[in-house]
Amino acid sequence: MKIPVKDKLFTVEEADKLLPEIRTILDEFKDRKKIFFELKEEVLELTEIVNSEEYRNEELSKKERILKATSNEIENLFEEIAKLGCTVKDIDNGLVDFISIFRGRKVFLCWKQGEDNVSWYHDMQTGFTGRKQIENPLEFKNNLV
Repeated sequence: MKIPVKDKLFTVEEADKLLPEIRTILDEFKDRKKIFFELKEEVLELTEIVNSEEYRNEELSKKERILKATSNEIENLFEEIAKLGCTVKDIDNGLVDFISIFRGRKVFLCWKQGEDNVSWYHDMQTGFTGRKQIENPLEFKNNLV
């Protein structure tokens, strides 16, 4: 799921400063996602084996409420990242882009979870496979001037 963000522009330094918060959010997301799919499987299993309406009302309803709450937590995590101004391209691999200006044109500063800092960029039309190493971080601006 991609959540559109306004065109907030970043320098490499500004993007790097957000990485600790982004790492935390991505880790939380992965934890919640794991819980979500485990619960979803339990709900499906309970739905198939339930014979007693009483049991269904108690156990299944409880699991469905927890599943819904976990889904809401996941949505909130997406919103937290969107508020930072960056774009999550692949949440499972922790791929995040930040819009920047490089030599007068918009590009994406590109970071993948596991990398120490933002050291890559790519054109707006290309994706992860078009990444190029940042040679001079000071060439990436947060304004068009």
